[in-house]
Amino acid sequence: MNAGTRAALTVAHEVALSDDMIEWADGPVGLIRMGRSGAVQRATIGHDRIHDPRRTAAVTMLSNAIPLQKVSQAMGHPNTSVTFSNYGRNLPEHMQDAVYVQNCLPPQTGR
Repeated sequence: MNAGTRAALTVAHEVALSDDMIEWADGPVGLIRMGRSGAVQRATIGHDRIHDPRRTAAVTMLSNAIPLQKVSQAMGHPNTSVTFSNYGRNLPEHMQDAVYVQNCLPPQTGR
């Protein structure tokens, strides 16, 4: 969590009107999925699943060379094998050796 996020959460906690984690119009939000679905429609961004932002966050971290262990912790996974099985193909070095071999060796013939 960065300082900006912590500050925003602190302010939100101080001005909260209830003990509910998410509230809107002075009351609790019952179904987050329904509210998100409406927001996606109003924003006209097309098809969007509830886990898309989560996947985007993980892929962005891995693509920017954040270590797998840190991404795993940020995603709340119990261990790095869960993170690797879900997002490992997005690691910069994933398949790099295979691509190198494919680009540098002549194609095999007669097999």
